[in-house]
Amino acid sequence: MAEDKNTSQVNMKIPGMKGGPRNRGAAVEKPVNGKETFMRLMQYFAKEIPVIIALFIAVVVMVVCSVYAPKLQSQAIDYISLRKFNNLNHILIFMLVVYIIYSICTFIQTRLSAILSQRIVKHMRQDLFDKIVVSIGIADHIPGFMNHNIDLGKSLLIKILRKDVSETADFT
Repeated sequence: MAEDKNTSQVNMKIPGMKGGPRNRGAAVEKPVNGKETFMRLMQYFAKEIPVIIALFIAVVVMVVCSVYAPKLQSQAIDYISLRKFNNLNHILIFMLVVYIIYSICTFIQTRLSAILSQRIVKHMRQDLFDKIVVSIGIADHIPGFMNHNIDLGKSLLIKILRKDVSETADFT
């Protein structure tokens, strides 16, 4: 079946999208100082080592449970097919424990991931805010600077506060 070029997914023009869906075909932007940016980002993660370790442990336990559970299921199926129901109760109880541990670790992993990302964003914003405050303190000594840029500063601060309040409201 031949497709018409105008209706083809590849040639489809979507308003507001440059280069097609998900910006395919567009030039890739590379960071100017990628290594320095990465190292600065790692400084924020370094402050959260206990959370990262707990997150790693939760993920490892989840993987072990998700690998071990099918083995228990196959053993239970084998006992059912051999009609050895006296050993089946032990396997089913152990399977239940494994799935409960998996569920708890999934909850912990989700919670720790959210906590980690929120703390890092909080520290990044605090550092940015501290730099803005220092810049404003320096700008106070330049005559006429604050009168010219006060509306811009107010609107930026209001946007940041609105976003922080809405994210805090969503989290709680």
